Amino acid sequence: MNGRMIFYVDMYFILNFILNLFFALMTAMLRQKRWRLLRFLSMALLMAAFSSLIIVWIRSFAAILELCRLIFFCPAFFGRGSKRDWCKDTGTLLGISFFTGGTLLGIRSLLEQFRFKQFGHSFFFLLVGMISLLFLFLLFRFEILKQAKLQKNVLHAKIVHHDMEEEILVLCDTGNQLISPYTGENVLIISQKLADRIALTQGRNPILIPYHSIGAQGFLKAYRVDRLCLEGGSAKEHILAAVSCELCTRDNIDMIINGFEL
Repeated sequence: MNGRMIFYVDMYFILNFILNLFFALMTAMLRQKRWRLLRFLSMALLMAAFSSLIIVWIRSFAAILELCRLIFFCPAFFGRGSKRDWCKDTGTLLGISFFTGGTLLGIRSLLEQFRFKQFGHSFFFLLVGMISLLFLFLLFRFEILKQAKLQKNVLHAKIVHHDMEEEILVLCDTGNQLISPYTGENVLIISQKLADRIALTQGRNPILIPYHSIGAQGFLKAYRVDRLCLEGGSAKEHILAAVSCELCTRDNIDMIINGFEL
């Protein structure tokens, strides 16, 4: 035994390939980039071969060559783009790299404290760790897209009734198929809190609108609202709105509309 550490080029190549593919996929997901699997696989292989070549034969210039690899990493996977896109892609890549490296090091340190030192340095550990991080990034991306979709479908509006005005948030939901069986018009859904603020139900007889949903059915009390003005100047008068105590108040949504022609 001479105390020298054995370096396995084949293992280094495989791990580098997995990391390159992982970082490229995560960058594409978070930046919402279009990507092709064949290109990603081929670029990940080339990058892994390049890094392995640096480690084995060109160690004296390893730092400079690895910096060049970082500069050309995103254009290699996503194609040429503007300088602004390159900065955003590379910044996202670096953030993912630091987060992944820090997380894996933290998990390995935790395993070593519990005397699982051999497992903490194994190929299996790295593979399972990256699969777990991939799952977390997918959940994160799903939440981002969900919030972006919600933001896109939420409009600012003003409701006017009995000389009272309220600034509200309106959700455009295609799943709202509530229609009056008497007049055939679309029925909006208004929260109980907003109905109370504009005194919608005071001194008025409601119109009962039948509804059907998953696991429930019944009638909603509907009333005429004097005026609704959406952002952009669109407006409609004497609309029919059904009061719902179960309207989701998350993100301060006060009203749900669908098929509302203004």
